[in-house]
Amino acid sequence: MNFKLPLVQRIAKRRRLQLDPVSYKKLQRAVLKRDGWRCQQCGVRDKLHVHHIQPRSLMGDDAESNLITLCASCHEKIHRSVMGRSHPSQKAKREDLFCS
Repeated sequence: MNFKLPLVQRIAKRRRLQLDPVSYKKLQRAVLKRDGWRCQQCGVRDKLHVHHIQPRSLMGDDAESNLITLCASCHEKIHRSVMGRSHPSQKAKREDLFCS
């Protein structure tokens, strides 16, 4: 038998979970509450941001399990260090998410 295999196989891609703005605001508040309204790195309680552990650009979901509370300073440090990876397709490791 002679079987022809397709040159390009379709790979099913899942869509990332992306919430509407109202639902996302509710999720942010839930994450802040879950994390005790404190930066999960340094413990400060002001200028808090909700950070995607796996970035949206790398299919990171808008889900509580993918979000963490960080202060503006720690959030900036993470983005500076993570953006310095050699290739954007490399996923951030959990230990990369915290400033030192």
